[in-house]
Amino acid sequence: MTTEDYYDEKSTTYDALFNMLYYRIYDTITWKYIEPYLPKSPSAIVLDAAGGTGRWTIRMAQTGCKVVLIDNSEGMLKAAAEKTKTEGLQDRITIRKVDITKTDYPDETFDLILCEHALFLFRNPTILLKELRRVLKRQATDNLSTKQVLHVFVFNIRQAKPRQLGKSL
Repeated sequence: MTTEDYYDEKSTTYDALFNMLYYRIYDTITWKYIEPYLPKSPSAIVLDAAGGTGRWTIRMAQTGCKVVLIDNSEGMLKAAAEKTKTEGLQDRITIRKVDITKTDYPDETFDLILCEHALFLFRNPTILLKELRRVLKRQATDNLSTKQVLHVFVFNIRQAKPRQLGKSL
């Protein structure tokens, strides 16, 4: 089963997972780290890479940000589109099916990039990180969840690349 197939299958029940106490606490803490970095300029654009059902996209758009959500799962994107419409945020959110390792966006397009809980899905996360760096404006902020640092750490251990462990952390 591909990652895309897995998330297509889970898309109709995916958001229910975030009602668990663990994720309610995780989301509260994560939002406290994301919110201060949200751009204040009305022309700023945020990328929610591997944004799934739009859990963070919606919150960021509700603060006034323009947000582009990209993901490779049609099911997740459909759920995100429904939530966007329900919240009346169609004017602030763009939803696209895109391979996040090779987007079609020009260099330095985004003022902030959020890639939360997705790095572990990639055998070689460096490819993804290079692409996100390419589309991020030079003086802008990227935001990867701290949980992902552990995934990269585990990835490097599994690949027996001890010299890269320090770089991952």
